[in-house]
Amino acid sequence: MKRRHVLAGVTSVASLGAFLAVWRGDGSPGIGLSGPTDDETNRGEELAGRPLDEIAAVEIPVAIDHEPGARTEPVRDALAYWEANAETYAGFDVEYRLVETDPYLTVSLQPSVTSCDTELNEIHGCADVPDDRLPDDLEARIGTTLTDTGIYEAAVHELGHTLGLRHGDDPAYYMAATLPNPWEREEVGVRFGDGVRDTDDILAGLDWVRRNVEAVRARFYRADRGEREPGVVVSRQQDACEGEFVSCAEWGDRYDDRIQINLDSSLDPSVLDWHTARIIASYPGAVPAVLRTDASYDLRSSDWWVTR
Repeated sequence: MKRRHVLAGVTSVASLGAFLAVWRGDGSPGIGLSGPTDDETNRGEELAGRPLDEIAAVEIPVAIDHEPGARTEPVRDALAYWEANAETYAGFDVEYRLVETDPYLTVSLQPSVTSCDTELNEIHGCADVPDDRLPDDLEARIGTTLTDTGIYEAAVHELGHTLGLRHGDDPAYYMAATLPNPWEREEVGVRFGDGVRDTDDILAGLDWVRRNVEAVRARFYRADRGEREPGVVVSRQQDACEGEFVSCAEWGDRYDDRIQINLDSSLDPSVLDWHTARIIASYPGAVPAVLRTDASYDLRSSDWWVTR
């Protein structure tokens, strides 16, 4: 028997869209997955019907179903995560064997995750969950409208379901019913546009928010252009926001789990750190006094993240 669980996005307090998770540098091992061979029987019929509580170790033939050009590396990394951690959380060891035909587990990468037995709109994944015995086969579906890090965390979540884990089980960070908001993540990469110069001050301000706003737990770090897509992008440009606003935020038009912070070119560089920190602090709705709109210009342009 199997059931299907879904992974939903979380709507922000500003109703800007779905918030998702960013890549975690948790030291997961490199991919140790074996590829298919022509003379192997990949189906794994012997898995069906096995009681979960009697399994000590299992090898699972898995196929990653995707369109040409889809990003499969985050899924491979998620498979490696469970190869390293399944015994701790699921109670048995697992080894995945990548196959091209007749898989037991199929991981489908889809631009839009549908047919998940739910009426929710913000669905970024769903998966079969075995009851007390392994079913005839298993499937996990993962949306591709996420950064690589979002795909990774969604894949870890859905693969956890296929191992029998439910929402709220450990590892709680991954198995929550909804993926965390950016400020709740453990790490968030920040990429800066060409017009943003005082990046160290901005990162210092964000670190201050992490230490002083309870709902913000993320460690913000500078994302190099060659690494996986960041969860936050800070840019400075003319007429960055509508109306008279000189700073604002929106969800990126490419990835559902990216916050785009726009700073107007009219802003003095000395206050960019204040505006960026205020935007991040405002999402969970707990803006400290130093970041409120009535803060003086002298305070905004100071090293407030040191003195406060």
